[in-house]
Amino acid sequence: MDSFWRDAWTSFKAVFGPVLAGAAIVLALLGPPYAPAAVVRISLIWLAVAGLLALTVLLTAGNLVVAARRLSNPRLPRLISVYFERRDDAEPGDLEEETVLLLEPSELFGYDGVVSIYCNQRLGGADARPFERLIGVGRVSNIQEGKIIAVTVLRYGAGHDTIWSRIRVGETAALSDIRAKPTVPFRETGLGATVNG
Repeated sequence: MDSFWRDAWTSFKAVFGPVLAGAAIVLALLGPPYAPAAVVRISLIWLAVAGLLALTVLLTAGNLVVAARRLSNPRLPRLISVYFERRDDAEPGDLEEETVLLLEPSELFGYDGVVSIYCNQRLGGADARPFERLIGVGRVSNIQEGKIIAVTVLRYGAGHDTIWSRIRVGETAALSDIRAKPTVPFRETGLGATVNG
């Protein structure tokens, strides 16, 4: 929310000058014929109508700004829940358990897309910025009817067993630290052949 008000302040500073310039021009044009003794009477009903119209325009503009900001800077979906199950039919080389992360609806994810799973960790004290540590890779295995996104974990990062054990039991603090991001597979970039060759 803090970044929203920062963006709003930046927008205000951008339009503040032109609005004042326009008001100065209007006052300059209306100043000469203005008679100080003149009395203008406006019915209260017209003031109420004008106020409602102005409020409607302001709320509409505010809603447009918020909607445009969301579209230009989409938020990563939060982790809602985790489904964990041991697999008895696992073949050699397969994971012995199935972990499915359920994410909030998001336009960033599509079916069968590759997902990188990160855990936020603070380095250098409580006031430090979070550092995202890659703890696994998965894929979007299903998008539910209610647009909930199911991500099946395909690979766990080495050395992160403690984090995953906390995630599997649904520990609130651990779930709130998880970030899932859509990822382009490395082989799709065309760099794999160059690096290996």
